[in-house]
Amino acid sequence: IPVKFSAVFEIADTDGAYSFAWNDEGDQLFSSDDVKIGLDDVKNKKGRIVFLSFPSNYTGVAERLISAGFNKSGVLPNYYEDGIHDEHFTFTI
Repeated sequence: IPVKFSAVFEIADTDGAYSFAWNDEGDQLFSSDDVKIGLDDVKNKKGRIVFLSFPSNYTGVAERLISAGFNKSGVLPNYYEDGIHDEHFTFTI
């Protein structure tokens, strides 16, 4: 499933916690350069942590995020439907 980042935003009611808006309308999965651009933007905004979550059936997303330095931080089992979980990732700045 192709995933493209579309924005970086501070999470409401937090102090320096950010996330990336994304959609699955792109031609391909985001690249490590795309992740770096987002993380650099968070650093420039003096952010302290980034939270992302994706459906578990989005092939390649977890591997790409982990290779960029994110940690897998949790799972909401069967969140979307039976067998498709919501996987959570964090990156501490």
